[in-house]
Amino acid sequence: MIYKAYLIQSGEGCDYYIGCAQTVVSLESTKREDAINEIKLILDEYDDDNNDDKPFIEKCELYEINEVIDIDTNKLHLDRIKELQQKKVNDDKIKRYNDYNKMKKEFG
Repeated sequence: MIYKAYLIQSGEGCDYYIGCAQTVVSLESTKREDAINEIKLILDEYDDDNNDDKPFIEKCELYEINEVIDIDTNKLHLDRIKELQQKKVNDDKIKRYNDYNKMKKEFG
């Protein structure tokens, strides 16, 4: 198995799209128990200089992954642009057709 930990820092993030107070950490462990122990070590590192009553990391989620799939975001973006361009062409045709029918009705 592949393990990743999603760590959320106490307090506020800095923007609406990608939280500054959040990170995903890839773990080296291949067993759940080892992954939890690895997380404990990571949390200890974050808390080394923290003397507050609450932990520096407010929340941690452990993800157990059986497959990682790389997504070609560039291709998805280009496909989306093509879709938008085609939609614009289609919308323009529909508008021109409707305009034609109005003029045909009006002028015969």
